[in-house]
Parts: sequence; C-alpha cells; structure tokens
Amino acid sequence: MATIKEIAEKAGVSTTTVSNVIHGKTKKVSPATIQKIEALIKEVGYVQKRGLRVLNNEKSQLIAVVINYHKEFKDSILGDPFYGKIIGFIEEYVQKQGYYLMLYSTKDIEEIFQMVAGWDVDGVIAIPHLGASTPESEENCASMGAEELIDFLEHGNIQNSVNLPTVHMDPNGAARMTVVHKNQPNMIATITDTISKDGMNIAAFTDKNRGEIAYSIIDTDTAYSASVVADIEKIDGVIRVRVIQD
Repeated sequence: MATIKEIAEKAGVSTTTVSNVIHGKTKKVSPATIQKIEALIKEVGYVQKRGLRVLNNEKSQLIAVVINYHKEFKDSILGDPFYGKIIGFIEEYVQKQGYYLMLYSTKDIEEIFQMVAGWDVDGVIAIPHLGASTPESEENCASMGAEELIDFLEHGNIQNSVNLPTVHMDPNGAARMTVVHKNQPNMIATITDTISKDGMNIAAFTDKNRGEIAYSIIDTDTAYSASVVADIEKIDGVIRVRVIQD
C-alpha cells in the first residue's frame, strides 16, 4: 500500500504538504500542487487510515446508529421491515454527507451508553423499539420515521420526538438556525437580539416548548457567521445550536 512519504517523493514536495492536501488544509498550497498530489493519490490507490484521524484529534466521520430492541429476530435486525428500511434511508443520507455508518444493537441499554462513550463518533442516531404488530404497519412506520428523520436533518423540523416539541416551518431564507434551549423568560428576545446585533435580518421565526425545554427555528436572509453562532452558544440556557445553510 502506498504511503504519504512515497507520494511526497513522487510529487517533489514535503510529507506535510501531502498530509495537508489529504486533510483539506490547502490554503497555503498552490492549485497546481494540489492537482498533482490528488492525481498521485488516485494513481497509487492511497487509502487513508480512518483511525489516524481520531488520533490526530480530527473528526472520525462516523455516525453511530444505536438500537435498543426488545424482541428476537429470525435472522438479523436488518431483516426486520422497520429497522431494515429506516437504516437504509439513514445510510444513504449519511453517505451523501461524507460520513460512515456504525450500527450497534442490543437489548441492554447500558451497553449502548458504553459504546457511545467509547467511540469517538461525530453523531448518534438512536432508534427506539417499535411496537407495531404487523409487517405492513412496520413498513409504514419505517417510511414515516425515515421521512421525519430526513426532514430534521435537512430542515431542522421535529415531529413525534420523545423529548422535544413538534416544530415545523417551511424554509424562508438563505440560512436556518435551530436552537434547543431552556424554557425560561427573555430567552427568545436574547437570541433574536444577538442575531440582529450582527446586522442580520430574521426572515422567519418559530418557537415551541415542551415542559422545561424549548426549540427555536430561525431563518435569516444571509448566512450565519461563526461569531454569531458562538455568541448564541454562550447564552445562559442555550443547550444546543445547529446551523443549516442552504
């Protein structure tokens, strides 16, 4: 198998330059050099060892799908109409985003917690036990679950969540932010004021709560800057911020 050193020798550059191109750090690398290195990578069939990304404190590009099931399966969990279909939808979407799927299923929920804590995954999708009684109902539930999951990933809309309120808003701007926050006084005003201070115009806004937790969807006419995101993350009571740029 080809190594970074061999590619560097063929390209007439340092191993650091080759490593930077592989990891997308190309601000200080000329377009001609990038093109030469990428061509050599393809020519020699270089395959990056994913484990090194974790050791180098980079993203693992792994998304864990965890299933806490409560019934026996004839062959495997993938043969089940519900789980097989919804995992297929998830895998297709995850691959399009440049990630890899890790599947873990068990009856013991503590094992799931240990697995998630032990692997440096970039995200976790938890699929609950399904109580549907017929293959047809399982198939319908799988389709519904997959569609709602994709709607959440692409637009931030939430339906049938166990912990969060149902919130839906059609896209109304150039960018979208979703904020999970505590349901407390002045929270909405603080979030919107923080966005407005940066000269951004809010095109549409919605917020729903479920007990102590609330969820906001905020569309703006321009893209969110890293500084605005950082300022919102610092607000007392904000739990999670996610930006979806169109």
